[in-house]
Amino acid sequence: MTHFEYISIAGSIVYALTLGRLMTAAPYVFKRTMFDPLFAAIYSGFFMLQLVLWWVLWGMRDVAEWDFFTYFLFMATPLGYYLCAYVLVSDEPKAIESWSEHYASISRLFAGTLAVAFMIGSVRVNYVGDSTPEIFLRFTLPVIAVFTMAAVRPNIYTNSLLAITLLGFSILRVIGESAQG
Repeated sequence: MTHFEYISIAGSIVYALTLGRLMTAAPYVFKRTMFDPLFAAIYSGFFMLQLVLWWVLWGMRDVAEWDFFTYFLFMATPLGYYLCAYVLVSDEPKAIESWSEHYASISRLFAGTLAVAFMIGSVRVNYVGDSTPEIFLRFTLPVIAVFTMAAVRPNIYTNSLLAITLLGFSILRVIGESAQG
C-alpha cells in the first residue's frame, strides 16, 4: 500500500462520521412540522459539500512525498468539517422543536468554524500544488469572506448567501472535477 492509501482511509473515516452525523438529523430537518427552508438549504449545501470533498480526496493520490505538514493539512480538513457538522446538528435532533431557533443559536459558531475549516482546506490545496494563486484570489477568498460575514453578522441575508455559497461551491467543484476527467 502507498502512503496515500493508508492516509486516505483515515480521511475517509472522518468524512463517513461527518456524513453519518448529518444523516441522523435528516428525517427531523425535513419533517413537515419542524421544517425551516433556510436551515434545510444550509444543511443540504453542507451535506453536498461533504460528499464532494470526500470525492476530491482522490485527487491527492498523486502527491509524491508525504511529510507531516501535508498529513496534518490532509487530516485537518475533514476534522474541521466534522467539527462543523457537530455544531450544525444537535446530539438529539429529535429534541429540536424549531430548526430556525436552533440555527439562530449556533449560526455564528457554525459559520466561523466553517470559515476556518475552509481556510485550512484552501491552504492544503495550495500547499500540495492543486491550485493557483489566481484561483485562490478569485474564488476561495470570496467564499471565506461569505462564511466570515455570516459568522460576524448572522441575519437572513448573510445566512441565505451562506446556503447559496455552499450549494454553489459544491456544484462548481463537481463541474471542475468532471472537466479534469
